[in-house]
Amino acid sequence: MAVANVIDSVFGMDDFANYEQSIYNKYQEIAEREIVNTLKSLLSSTSFLQILKAWGSKCACKFFGFRLIKIQLKSGEKWEILSPVFLKSRSKKKAGLRNDIKEL
Repeated sequence: MAVANVIDSVFGMDDFANYEQSIYNKYQEIAEREIVNTLKSLLSSTSFLQILKAWGSKCACKFFGFRLIKIQLKSGEKWEILSPVFLKSRSKKKAGLRNDIKEL
């Protein structure tokens, strides 16, 4: 039995470098899925959202909802996740001025 045949029977490939690369790709995909799932659960967590809302109120921002965004991980692969969106609140003073002007 030749060395190439033994390598092929053990690794399922005739080249160790190809086997090694396939293993790295497989585990990188698994790691990326775990990272994305963890990020999704963090961004959809009610306790995290409450913290963001409290921070937003200090910055005069209002929670608007969620939107689909694309993130790119280290491998270059792009993933879509839902992210909370905050919009700048309108000033109450300016809104009152606008109403006064309309009445004139």
